[in-house]
Amino acid sequence: MMLMGEAEIVQKEMKKIAIISEVINLRPNEGIRKYGREIANAFETSKRFRVYRIGFSKEVIEGGNGLSKIREIIKCRRKLRVIDADVIIYIPSSPRIMNNLLKFFLWQGKSKWKAIILLQPPKGAAPFAKRILRGVKLFTQFASDQLPRSLCKGPNKLIPSGVNISDFKPVTETERNILRMQLGFAPTDRIVISVGHLTEGRNLDLIIRLSKSVAARIVFVTSGISWDDPKIKKRLKESGIILLDRYFEKMQDIYSIADCYVFPTRDSKSAIGMPLSILEALSCNVPVVSSRFGVLNEILADRKGIAFFDDDETAIRLVQETISDAHHHDCRMVALDFDWSKIAGLIISEMINLNG
Repeated sequence: MMLMGEAEIVQKEMKKIAIISEVINLRPNEGIRKYGREIANAFETSKRFRVYRIGFSKEVIEGGNGLSKIREIIKCRRKLRVIDADVIIYIPSSPRIMNNLLKFFLWQGKSKWKAIILLQPPKGAAPFAKRILRGVKLFTQFASDQLPRSLCKGPNKLIPSGVNISDFKPVTETERNILRMQLGFAPTDRIVISVGHLTEGRNLDLIIRLSKSVAARIVFVTSGISWDDPKIKKRLKESGIILLDRYFEKMQDIYSIADCYVFPTRDSKSAIGMPLSILEALSCNVPVVSSRFGVLNEILADRKGIAFFDDDETAIRLVQETISDAHHHDCRMVALDFDWSKIAGLIISEMINLNG
C-alpha cells in the first residue's frame, strides 16, 4: 500500500522517518501516546520507510526531575544524530510551547522534511518561534486563535485524528452478545459507554445525569491510571454507574457492546482536539453523542452517526433517541475517511508542498 505523497518521497530516496514523542512508548493507549504510535505504524505498514520511534523512558515520564529530563533530551538528540533521518515528525506531550520548540531545535539536525503536530492548545509565549520553525510544517487540532501570535502566520494545517479500521470494526450480533455476557451484561440491555480519565475537566457530571435520566446501563471505562481522582470514582459508583477501571488491550470489544458512545468533555485541556475514541466508536458502527469539542464540529459536522449537543438537556435527549433506535445507519462509513494511512499520507504531502 502506497501512502498519498509517497511517490515523491521514494523518488527522492527518503527512507528514514523519526517519529518523536516523549510518551510514544508508554501505555495506556490514549490521546497523544496513541497518535504517535499509530502514525508510525501507518508508515511502517506501507513498507517503503524505515521508521524510528523516539521517546523518553517510563521512569523519566512518571517520576523524573528536571535534570533527568535534560539527560533524556540529550539522549534523544544522540539517537537522532545516529539515525540521520530524512523526515522528523515531533508530537509534543506537553502544552508548554517554548520548551517544545527548544527541544525540536536541538533534535531536528539536518533533516529536510520536518513537522510538529500540536494536538492540544499550547501554553506560554513563543518569541523565537519564527526562526525555529523555518521550513517546518506545523499541524494543529484547534482553532488558530489558540496559537501564540508568533505562530499564527506560519504554514499551519488542521490535521485530523485517525483510526485503525482493521482493528475497530463491527461485530456480528452473536459476537456482540458473547462480549456482553463476558462483561456481565445481558444481550437485551441498553448500554451507553463513555471512555476517559476520572478528572474534573471531563464533565463527568453529565454522565451522572445520564444515569438518572436515561433507561440504560451507563458504563464508564478508565484505565486505572494514577491521576484518576478517587473522589470522582466514588461519585460515579454511588450514582449507579458501572465503572470498568482497568486497561483493556482490545478496546474494540468495549465499544462493540454499546448502543451509544458519549463524549461529554468541554475543557480543551482535557483531551486532544479530535479525540480518538469518537472515531474508534464510529468505526465499530456505534453511534456517537458528543459535545462540540475541539475541531470535532468543524471536521465531522453533518456526518451520519454523530450528533452534537451544546447543553446537558440536549445530550440526554439525543442519547435517549439514539438507544431507542434499533437501526444504526452506517456509522462506520464516517470512520473510513480517517484511516491512519490517510492521515500519514496527508502529513507527508503537506511537508512536500512546503519544502519541495
